[in-house]
Order: sequence, then structure tokens, then C-alpha cells
Amino acid sequence: MTDPEKTLEDDLFGMEPLHAERGPRIVWQPRELPGCRDLAISAFGIATFALVDAIMMWAPLTTTASSSPAPQALILLLLAFGLGSLLAWHVRGACRPYGFGLMMGWLALTLLSAGYLTGINP
Repeated sequence: MTDPEKTLEDDLFGMEPLHAERGPRIVWQPRELPGCRDLAISAFGIATFALVDAIMMWAPLTTTASSSPAPQALILLLLAFGLGSLLAWHVRGACRPYGFGLMMGWLALTLLSAGYLTGINP
């Protein structure tokens, strides 16, 4: 049952760890940082999205008619995250930074313009 040499204090506060031996520690090592080529391709993705955005959102932002920019916003969202994620996760290779650039372009233009340039906040 209980050891006669142990007191109640030993039972309560003198607990021995269940696993005295520790296994190998898992150390997370970050991968290498992206190079200049990847950053340049990402910048081209951002520029491509900005150009397509400027072309698509020109009419809804310059006309005074009460038209909804919802179709343009949906197309821009599909372009950025549909094509961007397809390039980033399924095609891979040299197209991966371009896909991330498309998604970063949508994010940057949405944050900088409070949603007006991407049709979220008409």
C-alpha cells in the first residue's frame, strides 16, 4: 500500500515526475529567406493585380450612377485568391511567388484604399 517511511507531505509535495527521461527536443529551424528572384516575381504579381484592378475599377469609381461594384469585386477576389492559390499551392515552381504576389496585391490595395479599390467598400 503506502510506504511507512513516506509521510503525507512526501505524498503530496514530493511527487516524482512520470517521465524522468526526456526525449529528443523538436527544434524548429526556419527555411532560407526568399531570394531576389522570388521577391521580383512577387512584385510582378502585385503589379499585375494593381493593373487589372485599375482597369476593372475605373468605371465604377468614376461614374456617378448608382451601380454596384459587386461583380468587379467578386472577379478581383477570384483572380487574387483563386488564381493566386492555384499558382501557389498546385502549380508550384517558379509560379509560386507570382501567386503569393497576386494575393498580397489584393491585400495591399484593400488596406491602403479602405476597400474602395477592390469593391469591398463602395
